[in-house]
Amino acid sequence: MVVDAWDLIEKKTLNKAWNRVLHRENENLITNTYDSILEDINELMLKIQICQYCDEDDMKEWITCDSNDQGFQIMSDDEIVENILQINEQQEMQEDETEENIDMENDAGPSHDEALQALETALKWFEKQTE
Repeated sequence: MVVDAWDLIEKKTLNKAWNRVLHRENENLITNTYDSILEDINELMLKIQICQYCDEDDMKEWITCDSNDQGFQIMSDDEIVENILQINEQQEMQEDETEENIDMENDAGPSHDEALQALETALKWFEKQTE
């Protein structure tokens, strides 16, 4: 639904919005070239003094740094659903293993320390008994 809503937004609407943000008077000033976008970003950064020593190479590196990162992949709807299903399946498997471990611990009986303490207690009791 988000993709469909985004696709309904007209380019002209986005241009007007950015022109207002950038305080531009003419909506035709925005161009679609990659270099002009980098120039605009660099110019804005210098104006607001985020980074006074940045150049276009730095900007290109920042913009493209996430393109190969697994967390920022552009995935189709089917890929998203498959990814979520895999995560849910892994969580269910972990829960099952945890339940099995708890059951095994309960079925395993007392630990060595508990058995030793019980035996010592039984021996003390036995020694105090009269024949």
